[in-house]
Amino acid sequence: MYRNTDTPPDAPSAFAGSGEILFRSALRKIGKHEWRVTVYRHRRYGAVVGYEWRRAAETIMGRNFPPDPYWQRDVNWPRYDHNDGQYAGMPRTLARLYDAHRVAIARHLIAA
Repeated sequence: MYRNTDTPPDAPSAFAGSGEILFRSALRKIGKHEWRVTVYRHRRYGAVVGYEWRRAAETIMGRNFPPDPYWQRDVNWPRYDHNDGQYAGMPRTLARLYDAHRVAIARHLIAA
């Protein structure tokens, strides 16, 4: 089901139930979370771009905590706000993640 990914899946994509995963970017750590941009084929809308996030691995008082094993959809972000037209309440640095993979994203949107 997964193709055109930078690394093999370590945890199911939050968009896996929505359709076939066409592309997933490399991870980018923003604050205490890891983010990636995903292109997937939606059953109704065709190729769609979405973001996924999870809590990153961290060390607290000498103890190592692994990353959260489950990816969350962008709409599950605690400060998500669909009325915020520019950033939707998500981190502004996601624009850099998108720009870093702009060509690959466009290629998968056109091919779908």
